[in-house]
Amino acid sequence: MKITKERLKEIIKEELELAEQEPVNDEEPGEEEKLASTKSAFSKNFLELSKSVRDIQGLDTAEMQLIANLTATLIKYAGSATGKAILTQIKTIIDKKIGA
Repeated sequence: MKITKERLKEIIKEELELAEQEPVNDEEPGEEEKLASTKSAFSKNFLELSKSVRDIQGLDTAEMQLIANLTATLIKYAGSATGKAILTQIKTIIDKKIGA
């Protein structure tokens, strides 16, 4: 699946618009949940993350395309019935590979 920079921007914009329409949770989330406790918080965090890409040194076109493709795939898959379990496994693998 190919995703253009413009399409990625559209997806982010759509998510931000949807997030603004959702009610904010009044409960005090735990440390892990603070990053993405609501879709609104997730969208804001995702937007800031996308802005930080500009500061990455040595990031080439192929890496940018891979990151965009992976991100789009993960977002599509996240809402599925087994999304959380599979995403947790993927994160564990990535953490082991990069030493996080």
